[in-house]
Amino acid sequence: MKAISIISAGTGADLNIPLGFVPDHVKIINATTFDVNEMWADSATIKINQQMDASDGVVTTDTDGILMYAGNDGSDGNAKAAKGITLDASALSNVNEKVLVVIAETYV
Repeated sequence: MKAISIISAGTGADLNIPLGFVPDHVKIINATTFDVNEMWADSATIKINQQMDASDGVVTTDTDGILMYAGNDGSDGNAKAAKGITLDASALSNVNEKVLVVIAETYV
């Protein structure tokens, strides 16, 4: 099992987060708003957004969210990039200049 937790800054644009591996499970928490994005690799087409809201409780949608990223070794002429995840621009937790806590793990 590999696990990693990192702190990153939201951008409001697609955000690539290199981890060194493609995770089986990812949870991203916006430490300012407490919005959460979570995804499991076996549901790679399902992207989960959870937003904490004082009036509505937890709102869950299956749009936007987290995409697994296999990386790039540079052999195609593009820049090398480590394996990891991409947080979609419109993901609830990805807000410009807000602190993101990323928790990723793989079970291999």
